[in-house]
Amino acid sequence: MKTSIVAALAFGAVALSSGNALAYDLPWCIVYSYDDYPVCEFRNYAECMATASGNVGYCTPNPAVFSSNQQAWSQAFSNPYGLPPPPPPPRRRR
Repeated sequence: MKTSIVAALAFGAVALSSGNALAYDLPWCIVYSYDDYPVCEFRNYAECMATASGNVGYCTPNPAVFSSNQQAWSQAFSNPYGLPPPPPPPRRRR
């Protein structure tokens, strides 16, 4: 009896922590052209745009994540992958 209760609790914890439960916290949404309901399952703007290419829909910031559109678009176009800045060009010796 104890093992079945523990197994049921473990299964419930895994089901609640699945990707679908966390999808609403992701910052970018796609609005498909045939539906007005946004699907917020994209981690960055580039990933959303890759899915939206081909006139399927358009990408929009998730209002649950960003406090303003300016914050969202600066995140999208400044450094979406969090890469370090490129090294400075080498200096020429005289």
